[in-house]
Amino acid sequence: MSTPNQKIFGGSLDTLGLQATLKTLALGSKSGELIVTKSDDQTQIGQEIKLQVSLQEGQILSVNVEPAAAVRLYSMFYSIGRITQPNPQYALLDHQKDINKLLKDFLDNRLIDNQEYLRRMEFSMIQMISRALKWEHGSFEFQPKIQLKNMGNTAKNIDHILLEAMRLNDEWGRITSHNIHWETLPQWVQNPPQNFDYQALQAEETQILLLSNGENPIYAIAFALQIPEPKVVETIVKLQGQGLLTLIFSQNQEKFAEKILDVLTHQLKELHTIGNFSGAARFYKIMDVIGNTMNESLKIYGQYVANSDTTQSMYGILPQEQLLLENRKLLDEYHIEGLIRIERGVVVFDEAKNLASIVTGSTLLEYQNEVLDALNDLLNMVFVSGIEPKLARNGNLTARVGNAWHTFLSEVEEELYRRKAAMSQADTFLHQQYYS
Repeated sequence: MSTPNQKIFGGSLDTLGLQATLKTLALGSKSGELIVTKSDDQTQIGQEIKLQVSLQEGQILSVNVEPAAAVRLYSMFYSIGRITQPNPQYALLDHQKDINKLLKDFLDNRLIDNQEYLRRMEFSMIQMISRALKWEHGSFEFQPKIQLKNMGNTAKNIDHILLEAMRLNDEWGRITSHNIHWETLPQWVQNPPQNFDYQALQAEETQILLLSNGENPIYAIAFALQIPEPKVVETIVKLQGQGLLTLIFSQNQEKFAEKILDVLTHQLKELHTIGNFSGAARFYKIMDVIGNTMNESLKIYGQYVANSDTTQSMYGILPQEQLLLENRKLLDEYHIEGLIRIERGVVVFDEAKNLASIVTGSTLLEYQNEVLDALNDLLNMVFVSGIEPKLARNGNLTARVGNAWHTFLSEVEEELYRRKAAMSQADTFLHQQYYS
């Protein structure tokens, strides 16, 4: 008899594809979670792409992909007039990456009704399954009798979801432009034709145009309007031909990635000089490296968002400030009150350099470690929540950013571990001296 989280079967996508795997589970009326990992592709920061399908008696309860990009559904609703009075509290929903949780939050806040909730759940399932059907290399495993992720939605028939997913892929196959795919970012042109008659646009075309602000990729526009992605592409191509839209997927994101890579490369060089420092000077050096990396990245992030996201004025604050404020509670976990503060999208940590004039001995080291841990966690947040979603999913430049980030992160954490190990040894020595 299988036990919870025991793998009932697994294999390689090279020998048994996702379609056949799902059909096998449907025929067996299995309940549990299917985890499919794509092995020949990586995301911005080098994480594997995983598809998670929760099943109940051979039917699909929910589908998730990790890592997942946030869908700015609240902002898109505002852009097309479904929301007329923006609520800052609801605007935070734009940063929810779990699409199932996002839709449940929209339902709970009465931004959508139950029928729309169920339609969007199915639409999301079809989108994610359709992309995963194209995965040629990877692995899968099925874990039975785990805690199922039922968000209150009705289980969907696997054959129905597969049929719609394959139909979507067939429609994509008819797209002749190789420069457009589901992550492409359309944006209004700065100088559209002066004599263009906007009233001649159909309602669907107008909505797609309104959402083409340089921040919403094709898959997000399709999800917001519940229109198949290939149909959105056809409209975007038409609007592009009329001189109303341009595609910014490559150009702007490449510049963004280049600037981030320059920051990481420079700060890695600074990090490599840390061996020349000791004592308080070493603390100041690592603190400056972490803090400067964060603030320079925040500045680049803010410039990119401000130039590409015309809905930012909806919040009335700097993009980098918005990002930090949403994660401000992270600092509350540390005993650093007054030592690190946030001012207009900049992390200020000058006060931490005066610690030696306030406390001494092991207490000083403890505070220093708290400061470094807090800064490091905040930097991680900036990259995961801010930088990563703005990077293109694939490409050599993206891979270089990912490699540089992982190298930087591992070397910083090695330094922090070394500091704590030295402090632990000192405490042990003092303890032995006291009791000897």
